[in-house]
Amino acid sequence: MGENPGYIDEIKLHYNTGCTIKKFEDLCAEKNFIPVKKDLFLFRPIYSQRFGLPTLKLPGIPIIREYISFGCEAVLQKVSRDQDKKKL
Repeated sequence: MGENPGYIDEIKLHYNTGCTIKKFEDLCAEKNFIPVKKDLFLFRPIYSQRFGLPTLKLPGIPIIREYISFGCEAVLQKVSRDQDKKKL
């Protein structure tokens, strides 16, 4: 197909290390990270640069987001257990 072999290896790595949004959220909670900003995408911003597709954000509807989201981007903040309990 003419793609750079390094690029293909990177795609394979991302595919193999991917997880569901729910699993990501559970891991964040387990390790005491909270999302400062989180966006779900049908088409991620990189797709507009690579393929000319529009960036489309999705609402966080639990069941739907797992099946139609092609990406989740988040900025995380580490919190202490005491801070985490105060937020609950």
